[in-house]
Amino acid sequence: MATDFILPARDDFPLGATLFEAEVQPRQGVVVVNSATAVKRTYYAKFAAWLASQGYDVITYDYRGIGGSRPPGSFRDFKGTLTQWGAEDFAGALEWACRERRVEKVLVIGHSVGGQLLGLAHNVDRVSAALCVASQSGDWRLWPTVAGKARMALYMYALLPAVGAALGYVPGRLGMGEDLPHTVAREWARWCRTRGYLLGDDGSRRALYERIKAPILAISFTDDTYAPKETVAAWLGFFPRAQTTHRHQAPADSGSKAVGHFGFFRASAEQTLWPQAAQWLAAQR
Repeated sequence: MATDFILPARDDFPLGATLFEAEVQPRQGVVVVNSATAVKRTYYAKFAAWLASQGYDVITYDYRGIGGSRPPGSFRDFKGTLTQWGAEDFAGALEWACRERRVEKVLVIGHSVGGQLLGLAHNVDRVSAALCVASQSGDWRLWPTVAGKARMALYMYALLPAVGAALGYVPGRLGMGEDLPHTVAREWARWCRTRGYLLGDDGSRRALYERIKAPILAISFTDDTYAPKETVAAWLGFFPRAQTTHRHQAPADSGSKAVGHFGFFRASAEQTLWPQAAQWLAAQR
């Protein structure tokens, strides 16, 4: 059963959220799903429902400014940031999940930026393990090809800052997914221009990521141009004390024709990729 509700962020910002209750007893655990940048929680609904059929309570939510967490009015007046997505929104989701589902720790599924933000939550010790798909360091210098570097540099030095400043937001039709608040786009672009990405942007964050000791599984794909192998390996370096594993695989390894950056969470992956997630989550219990 899926129930929509308002999840309070750590600073009480109202976030649109959905609870998928476990369909199998005894419950196998509680999972919080962290979305990719500018992707609504509804994108993960079928995956979340499938996890619920495997016995997990699953919470999906929208970061502030996205989907069900977009406030009324113009984005020009919106002050939310990417940092707040981790420090306030993700932290609030952890608090709610542990309190309302009566558990000490939860499992996390992170997609792209959903894995990058792990260390920004003050209560990340509530995470028992994290499975992250296509999570990477956004430092443009890490892209292995000249074309990849050029594309990232164009976006982060020119397109995102210019469009965001001109319109007050970055339209989703530019390939971002949902409309992206200019404050989020500006911070994201700055991180990507900085050596070390978000850790280079603020050196004090290194200590936050060093707190994490929980197992982290990174899954990436050879046909994903948004998260090539080198960028995922660099992101795993954010967690020097965690038990990290990197599975870099071709779509054919799991019987898929194509996966890319978003295919893991599509319904077509139910028989090919989702069982990998269930198997790993079960092993963490």
